Amino acid sequence: MISRRCASDLCLVLPLSKAGSGSTLQNLETLLRSILAQLCFNQAEIPDAMKRLYGVDGKDHPEPTVSQLRTTLGEVVKGFDDVYILIDALDECDSQAGLLDWMNSLQSTTPGLHLFVTSRPERIIEERMSNSRHVHISLSSQLLDNDIKAYVDDRVEASNDLKSLMTEEMKKKLRVKGDGMFRLVAFWIDDLKYCLNAKDIIETLEHLPSSLNGMYASMVSKINRKHLPYAQAIIKWLLFSMRKLTLEEIAAVSWFDFSHGRPAFDKNCGFRNPKAVLDVCGGLVVMSQDQIMLAHLTIKEFLLQEDSPLRVNEPDAHSFIAQSCLAYLLDQIQPGAVLGKIPKVSPMNLL
Repeated sequence: MISRRCASDLCLVLPLSKAGSGSTLQNLETLLRSILAQLCFNQAEIPDAMKRLYGVDGKDHPEPTVSQLRTTLGEVVKGFDDVYILIDALDECDSQAGLLDWMNSLQSTTPGLHLFVTSRPERIIEERMSNSRHVHISLSSQLLDNDIKAYVDDRVEASNDLKSLMTEEMKKKLRVKGDGMFRLVAFWIDDLKYCLNAKDIIETLEHLPSSLNGMYASMVSKINRKHLPYAQAIIKWLLFSMRKLTLEEIAAVSWFDFSHGRPAFDKNCGFRNPKAVLDVCGGLVVMSQDQIMLAHLTIKEFLLQEDSPLRVNEPDAHSFIAQSCLAYLLDQIQPGAVLGKIPKVSPMNLL
């Protein structure tokens, strides 16, 4: 989050992206709280509306609701001539409908608040915004070309091998094939780093996947067959766990033996180094501040929709997670037991 004070105006930048730094605001309540915190930080005194909301007036107050946060935000904004907020990656927000409704309501209730929003062109967003007053700016690949050129130049310059091997013509071909997709170009450069000579680079450029899904399919195909059961389990936990998982927690997936068709707890199977999680998943996951997450939101879409050895079915994933938890608990009662074979255990042993 970035804030900048300009006389009596305030500019805020709020990222909703799920991938990357980990400092994300993925629902409306968290977003509203963040905006209010930054607005208060940029005022000499705590606004009266905030005092009432959080009980600074000496009275007991319950935790504020989203509706109360919205109302309070409208009052606090009045302390500025204008407030400009950039919300990045709206399409990655967990509560798009609520956020879009709030954004539309701002036009009539909060005249001093101005929003600039970035997003992929998703149907629900386009439909909700169709009846609102807004300016739509579509970024074509031509408009992004200079930015991608700068990105490619920086990445190549940072790699001694690529710097000595890649010509301007090669870099141009990379940009043209990318057609405005930063993520795709980033994956390609990661692949090119393994080239040993200029001929390798030329051949690799000729056979690069032409879409993100094609790139993800290529990444999945390179995962060692012996590692696939681990990768499948890790992906299921990452997609459907109730909270973000640390490296140590997700590495615990390796403690399960999958050879019986269902998870059986066996700590002897565990990874010697928890960071093996990153190797097993072939670049589909990244670590940020000791938390493991998918490298990009589009990977989740690929895993849920496209045919691949890592394709995930949500009900099956929830069942798998439940079985894994039960297998772990069962092992605490009867070490070495396999889920499905009910051990003879006295109820007293469970206490």
